[in-house]
Amino acid sequence: MKKYINGFAALAAVALISLPACSGSSKASGEQADTTAVEAAAQTEVPQAAGAVVELPAGTANLDAYKGKLTVVDFNAIWCGPCRKYGPTFHAVAEKMADKATFISCNVDSCPDVAKEYVGQYIPQTTAITPDGRKFDKVGELTEEQLTAFIDSVAAL
Repeated sequence: MKKYINGFAALAAVALISLPACSGSSKASGEQADTTAVEAAAQTEVPQAAGAVVELPAGTANLDAYKGKLTVVDFNAIWCGPCRKYGPTFHAVAEKMADKATFISCNVDSCPDVAKEYVGQYIPQTTAITPDGRKFDKVGELTEEQLTAFIDSVAAL
């Protein structure tokens, strides 16, 4: 019996490691409690810009302030491993392309109304919104080259 349990545990671990992106609906109750505590602490701090990326303040309901400009949004969460790995790449590209677009980081747990409007099933999700309001999405971690090409292709439209 122990052999079957160990085999099942190993299979479950491999399945979790091989996921390319996080699903917003797959948080376990323990993760929910940890995330809530971290978010509560974060909400008491004054939001600050992180270089070329605007950190969307908790409770933001929409992206209306950014209409009319090319806007690139990184939808992420604190508990999402792939999101945390992708963050530095997003910030690096934002530094290089700050003259071409507005870059925003949106924590889906802190800004649920924005996430509900834009996010599909998985994060990290990078969404490019054209000045006329068209939306283009890429899901999962992108390399700097992939993200740059994505932004260039949307900017050319």
